[in-house]
Amino acid sequence: MLKKLLRRRLFSYPTKCCFVVLVFSLVTFSVVRIHQKPEFVSIRHLQLVGESPSSNINCTKVLQGDVDEIQKVKLEMLTVKFRKRTRDCTSFIKRRKYIMEPLSKEEEQFPIAYSLVVHHKIEMLDRLLRAIYMPQNFYCIHVDRKSEESFLAAVKGIASCFSNVFVASQLESVVYASWSRVQADLNCMKDLYGMSARWKYLINLCGMDFPIKTNLEIVRKLKSRCPPIKKKGGKQYAVVNGSSAYFVVSRKNEKSKSSCSVSLATIQRIPEVPGSLSLSHKYDLSDMQAVARFVSGSTTRALPTHLQRHPRALAGDLNWMLRKHHLFANKFDVDVDHFASSLWETLRH
Repeated sequence: MLKKLLRRRLFSYPTKCCFVVLVFSLVTFSVVRIHQKPEFVSIRHLQLVGESPSSNINCTKVLQGDVDEIQKVKLEMLTVKFRKRTRDCTSFIKRRKYIMEPLSKEEEQFPIAYSLVVHHKIEMLDRLLRAIYMPQNFYCIHVDRKSEESFLAAVKGIASCFSNVFVASQLESVVYASWSRVQADLNCMKDLYGMSARWKYLINLCGMDFPIKTNLEIVRKLKSRCPPIKKKGGKQYAVVNGSSAYFVVSRKNEKSKSSCSVSLATIQRIPEVPGSLSLSHKYDLSDMQAVARFVSGSTTRALPTHLQRHPRALAGDLNWMLRKHHLFANKFDVDVDHFASSLWETLRH
């Protein structure tokens, strides 16, 4: 009697259902467990079979939380975005509001050449180019040979949308305050002269410069302070000090520190060089008197509070800069203050 009752309860419908569900659950758990990736106690155990050959991103470092590599990922995403945007040049030019017609006859008849030496931050380059772009001007962009391939591709993408913008034919591996910085500009000068002889003056900039004057203001400043140089006929001779000439032409100076800062300035002070400048108490007294670029640095005196804290152009410094006579200012950095360059764009466009 007891056996019959027990058998009836074991093989009842509810019991059978529970048994089937239990078996199914065990089988499912076993299958999932077999195909499940092994759990790691620490991030140090994470290993990749191999990095993607088409990317400069080190995925292992990203997974390990490397700050520099994560920043590189952000820059990579930005350069990819610009490469996609420049596939449709018409849309890119319209979206970024590049000026595609001369704004005045005076500007049209006074084209300017620009040499831009850059190595990173494609967004900052786009902002700079947009701020100084005019269809009558000419622009050579020198990309550091050490730069990421994705950055170079993004620069080429932007340049491909304009007939008067191009990447330098010869790229240098630029080292700060070395001759390679001068050579980068010389490469662009050669390319710009080969492209057109119509431009009146050449202005060399870096990727963190930004104009604080309009193109018309720059043109008028150049015309008033630097009148065009006329070539003189016949032969001219001059006696020069041997040591001075030797300093200018010696290849030993290629290895000197800060040759990028003294080379052109030295040539400019040779009296017989076309466009040379004589001794000036005004401009020799302080770099702040120079026309081309206003540079804020740790050694610059009488700086506003913002620039004393950080040698970057911040939104709070714009009112002060606006009263300066310089054509450009340095350094603008979208990663430090995105609004600083945005406000300049609003003022100038």
